[in-house]
Amino acid sequence: MVNAQTDIETSAGVLEATPGPKFAEEAGRVMERLRRALAGVLVAAPEGAVSRAADLRRWLDLDSALAWQVHTIATGDDALRAARNVPKAGAMERFLEAAAKSGAVGASVVEEVRGAYEAFERLVTEQAGRRENFDAMIAALRPQGSALQRIRRTAYRANAAVWGVTVRCALNCVVFYQRPTGEHDCLSVRGRIGVRRLQEGAVVGIYASGRTWGGAECPPVGAPKVAVDPCELLEECCSTPAPRIRRVESPDGSVRDYLELEGLGRSSEVTILWRNLSLNFPDGTTTPPHGCSVPCLEPTEVSVMDLLIPQGWTDPRTAEAWQTLASSPYAMPGSEQPGHRLPFECEVKHLGTRPEQLYTPHEPRYSEVIARQLQELGWPLGAFDIYRCEVKYPVLHAAVHLCVHGAR
Repeated sequence: MVNAQTDIETSAGVLEATPGPKFAEEAGRVMERLRRALAGVLVAAPEGAVSRAADLRRWLDLDSALAWQVHTIATGDDALRAARNVPKAGAMERFLEAAAKSGAVGASVVEEVRGAYEAFERLVTEQAGRRENFDAMIAALRPQGSALQRIRRTAYRANAAVWGVTVRCALNCVVFYQRPTGEHDCLSVRGRIGVRRLQEGAVVGIYASGRTWGGAECPPVGAPKVAVDPCELLEECCSTPAPRIRRVESPDGSVRDYLELEGLGRSSEVTILWRNLSLNFPDGTTTPPHGCSVPCLEPTEVSVMDLLIPQGWTDPRTAEAWQTLASSPYAMPGSEQPGHRLPFECEVKHLGTRPEQLYTPHEPRYSEVIARQLQELGWPLGAFDIYRCEVKYPVLHAAVHLCVHGAR
């Protein structure tokens, strides 16, 4: 749905991915064994002695961090999520020595914990090589919203320093429409809100061209059933004076658009919005799936992605969003080569049908801009189901895909 030459593409196609469960299954078995073994130590404690981590600390004279790790694993209801709390080898040995000296924990219980921990260490070595890699793999299987977002925020700041630019908000809106005479049209409105240059010479490639097609299969680049949509700057919605765009033609004939910024920091900040309009695009259809894809090409704080589909075409319960590498092959339904999904949350919301529900605090004028575009085209307001996916600190050079699979 997206190639390296475009910023956004729309389609009636959809990507599918089926990540392998082998690591999750093995890690789940190993961690469940370790959880049960540690719970056996807590059960051996004098009645009522251990109900909290602080009780375990006092009973076995442990340091607070170690007591919390053991108690969290032993009493948790998700052994796989607790894998990030497993103590390092030295700390675990201190725990086992303290349990053995307590007089309440039998030797068989201690040995079961030791055996379960050895199985855990084998899992780390065989599957990840290092504990840091293993923790990252577990985080992918059991992402913690706030923790994962902090990691992505850190990555955003690091990428901003490396690339020398930041974007406060990326806006992306795709609208499908069928004329009374049967032709299919597609409008996309995109924007970069609060673009700043942090380093002299840094550039922003906005990749304003787009591709649109209909049907369930993505035609190759250059195929006759692909509409290439030129960029039209919405100057009335941009900073004043309007940002300068430099268009460069590559040796392969493709075109790149670069946003030219002046100054540094706040003095360089600009906002830019543009549209791509594909009229009577090839093989348009009212039959789902309908979707669009948006890559993250600049360090961005938040990406807002909206899909507007005429009422009656789709069932909101079938809406889905996911992320992949922007450069990965995009597999369509039935393909033998599935696309690679990244383990990041992508919640889709059905906002309703009224244009004002497109409001976002990141750009208060946005809903009015979309409503005005629909009015200018003569497309009826309030006639579309509105789907939204909002991603905070999207991963650089990943792509978000928003798709509605089924009809009402």
